[in-house]
Amino acid sequence: MKEAHKPGVYDTLNPIGLIKTAIEADSKDYDESWNKRKATVRRNVISVYGVPPDEELNFSPSTSSNCVRWEGYQKLGYEGTPMSFGAKMATMIGRASHDELAKILRRNAPGRHNVPTNLDSEGVYGVMDWVFNNPILHKEEVIDWKFVASFKFKQINRDGLHELLRNTKNIYNPEPEYRRQLLLYMYDREKRGKEVACGVVVYVNRDNPEQMKPALIIWDAVAKYDAEQFLKEIQEAKLAVKEGQIPKENVISPYICRSMCPHVQHCEPGQAFAQRNIRRKRKVMPEWVYKKQREEFAQRQERLQELGIIPLPLPGFEDAVNADPKAREPFRRKK
Repeated sequence: MKEAHKPGVYDTLNPIGLIKTAIEADSKDYDESWNKRKATVRRNVISVYGVPPDEELNFSPSTSSNCVRWEGYQKLGYEGTPMSFGAKMATMIGRASHDELAKILRRNAPGRHNVPTNLDSEGVYGVMDWVFNNPILHKEEVIDWKFVASFKFKQINRDGLHELLRNTKNIYNPEPEYRRQLLLYMYDREKRGKEVACGVVVYVNRDNPEQMKPALIIWDAVAKYDAEQFLKEIQEAKLAVKEGQIPKENVISPYICRSMCPHVQHCEPGQAFAQRNIRRKRKVMPEWVYKKQREEFAQRQERLQELGIIPLPLPGFEDAVNADPKAREPFRRKK
């Protein structure tokens, strides 16, 4: 039997235990102070008006993009599984990197940073990392940073890339959760009267920060339709929460339930989905959405060809495409 390690003189010089204790205490203090502030605000309003304040039911774009049911558990006061020390460290490093990057870009690049997203009528509130006006297209790009581990970084690929981006290099397709998050941001910008070109998820390899992958979401008819459908799911979730009920789940990727959600112990659908025992049905999109997307694609392609960003088609190319019935609807999603 292996003898248990007995601390020696030099073991007492190891500061890791103190670092972990400090971080755990800080997280606990933050949660407690946040709850105290809420209680103080509530008490102050009651002392003046005799009734409690109206509770704003705002949903977060990032959490809702993972699953609105997750938001529901939080809003209804369910206690989740405490975050591990490793997860807390990763979150802390990610936040610090976001803040430092925003400072650098604010000094050396155009645009606005930490831009509020406030879809008032929809009750969705969050913060965009960076918004700037593309000097060639004269339209906005909405950019969000994601600091991820090497394993996840390697999984980001070009599968399902938008037709307009097929001939590009080093442009990737984002994960569906991050796509939904950026859809809300772009929808908000258009609602404010801005012309939007795209959203960009910039993945940074946390283990090798020199490695970055830009993943683009073109803002077109399909993207806008998906944003509106997602907002409907959020509204349904909010109604359920107001009635004291857990919303219907809308999670896309099993790893969200398996590795990320702190409420999976309460959630039967999440437990089944984590084991891949539930299959999501692909939603059918109306034909007019595809038609509008094709029209937008033709306009953008012509504009990019005028600018010399993409090459002109070969002679006879259009006739060949029109003669092929399978090529008439290049954007239709596979059933």
